Amino acid sequence: MSDRVRLNISRIIILVVIFYCSFILYNTKIVSVKEQNENIKKLEKQIEKNKEKESNPVSEVDMSEDDYEIVGALYVPKISLKIAVYNSTDEEAIRRGAGILETTGSLIPKKGQNVIVTTHNGDDKRDLFMNLHKMKVGDIFFTKDSSGNIVKYKVNNIQKVLPTELFDKMVYDKEVSKMTLLTCTPVGINSHRLLVTADEVPYEKQSLEEVEVEMEKSEGITFSNYEKIIIDILILRLIFLVSTFAVNRDKKKGENNSGILE
Repeated sequence: MSDRVRLNISRIIILVVIFYCSFILYNTKIVSVKEQNENIKKLEKQIEKNKEKESNPVSEVDMSEDDYEIVGALYVPKISLKIAVYNSTDEEAIRRGAGILETTGSLIPKKGQNVIVTTHNGDDKRDLFMNLHKMKVGDIFFTKDSSGNIVKYKVNNIQKVLPTELFDKMVYDKEVSKMTLLTCTPVGINSHRLLVTADEVPYEKQSLEEVEVEMEKSEGITFSNYEKIIIDILILRLIFLVSTFAVNRDKKKGENNSGILE
């Protein structure tokens, strides 16, 4: 195999890697975000339908287009996350967004409750809870239910536990309504479960506008460690590709000059 053929093969491989890395970033940072925004728009429509049903109890309201009802939305400013919350935790529901673990409660606050909201820690198409490990004690997040009520939570406990320890490690307080965000950890290994538990806190300005303000104060686009590696690979491959073209151009120029001198 000639050097020219090897060089062309290496370039093709580099281009494939660049395309794949770009595809992952496009999915997680553009397509997935757009998808979640569309899901939250569905929630807003449900809220309007609920209000209509309250004013006209006789009217029939179809709360869902399929078996997976969007019961709310979760807003986590620290990691720039907006995600729909479903009434199920089966695979299809948590592939689309987050789900409420059955029997743990609902998005409606209730003293003594610790409702678990869970989903995957991401894949090559969606971030989901991939950045949940970046949460710290004192961070805040919000939920919005299908009636339009917004609840503010403040993180006060973060744990990494074995799957068998999950319910043993759950924290309850008969005087406080709690919520726990749950996912697997570490990303790609998934040997443990990450529990980010928060208490409901007083929230006077219960409006979506206030939530959006908090979201705008966030760090903007939040990249996971996985995505940072993808970006590093992408940059290195681009540099290598450009350098091979430059070296090849200089080599051809040198050969042409030597031909002229002869």
